[in-house]
Amino acid sequence: MIIKSVIFLLIFLIAVTISIPLKENSISQDEANDLTLTKELIQFFEEIMQRLMRHYHSKYNNINYKTSKNSNNDNSSIKVIEDSELYQGDIVLTLSQSEKLVDQAIQQAEINNVNVSDIVSEVNKRRRKRKIKVDKYLEWSNKIPYFVDTGVNSLIVDVVLKVLGNKTCLTFNKISVKSDLKEGLRYYAGNKCHSHVGRIYQFTPQDISIGKGCNFYGTVMHETLHSLGLEHEQARADRDSYIQLFIDNVMKGREHNFLKVDLANYLTYEVRYDFGSVMHYDTTAFGVDNKQTMIPLFPYYTKTMGMNEGPSFLDIKLINLHYCKKSCEEQLPCKNGGYTHPHDCKRCVCVRGYEGKLCSEYAKPKPGCDGENVIDVSNGKRELIVNGTKKCIYHILTSKGKKIRMNLKLSVYEPSKRHTCEKRNSLEIKYLEDKTQTGAFFCGSDAAIKFNSRNHHVIVYHRSTNSSNQMKIVFKTLQKN
Repeated sequence: MIIKSVIFLLIFLIAVTISIPLKENSISQDEANDLTLTKELIQFFEEIMQRLMRHYHSKYNNINYKTSKNSNNDNSSIKVIEDSELYQGDIVLTLSQSEKLVDQAIQQAEINNVNVSDIVSEVNKRRRKRKIKVDKYLEWSNKIPYFVDTGVNSLIVDVVLKVLGNKTCLTFNKISVKSDLKEGLRYYAGNKCHSHVGRIYQFTPQDISIGKGCNFYGTVMHETLHSLGLEHEQARADRDSYIQLFIDNVMKGREHNFLKVDLANYLTYEVRYDFGSVMHYDTTAFGVDNKQTMIPLFPYYTKTMGMNEGPSFLDIKLINLHYCKKSCEEQLPCKNGGYTHPHDCKRCVCVRGYEGKLCSEYAKPKPGCDGENVIDVSNGKRELIVNGTKKCIYHILTSKGKKIRMNLKLSVYEPSKRHTCEKRNSLEIKYLEDKTQTGAFFCGSDAAIKFNSRNHHVIVYHRSTNSSNQMKIVFKTLQKN
């Protein structure tokens, strides 16, 4: 505990003495101090991470690191975050959050027998006594006022909060005069994109920075969900069961972004890891020359990670589970991963592909989607061919206990300019057990891809605004799992 307190005291004193100068319409002094504190803390994390890396290399010197590049990364908001000096690129820490992270970082070093005593000794030379105030845990009420400062695209913020308001029990009330915002969210044109995680301040506005390169719907949604309590998906405690990291490919000085430590009790509510979460970075995040820094352990999920187009079903479900349980006197026994609708307590919110009061029915075919949308492959092969401008959903089924073999013979979805897919022109295949998880996305041109489902059910989504987009898949039941 002495080690932790010493590190903190030094960081806190530096934060106070080198506080960031404030712009006229810019951040509060508390926010400025938190930003400086976070940047100073990163130096400590980086040294710990470097030592952990050396430890892993000496222990596992046969690890093969990927060196592939991807030159088509045009997600500028991700690049803005990569250039940041904040925790995980866009997270601002308070003093008590930093204390917890220091404790966890030291614990990780000790577990791996990594010596950090010299760092502590150096800090100890400048030790000063100061009482550290621990932040009280705060939670947002269901009514959250907000203000959009000059330099931020107000229309995007309004749309983001309208979407959240429509899909959750939260109500966002726009304040037109800055001085009238006594508490709530203030979106300002700061340096890059960043936010605190969860509610930090009471009786004073909480800042969300939407700087140059951040005025995108997905990015504003990402930072807003941070403020509501969501952390990065790739920082979850169970992330090693879903992704593999390639630390050698990470830019020097940015390795700390992959140190697996939690800011608080992670909001999961037993919701599965989601590659398509708007809180998930892409495969080349913080990569040298756009090399891959993480890849999915499940086949063909590479183009799902980091789409940054908006919240996934599970992102919204998490917010509802955390804030909206009291919106209805009783929670309905929803099926297939659905949850009680926050605005209509008599029905469930269903993942796309299901409908009915309890999400117990397969969704009916949409106009233009020819043929049956529930396809039984238990008695032999079935071929699915879809093309053109439309949105279609198909359920592929076999006997329970069996799995389905898929042969993607052809998949063409354009335009495809990024290393991740654009949802509106893509093929999505949900082959994992939990159909609330975002599926594997395919875009561009693919052919002769074969893989197996994890259970007896697969959902296929065809989304296209281009008449030439098409796909052809052959399904059959695996006789031996």
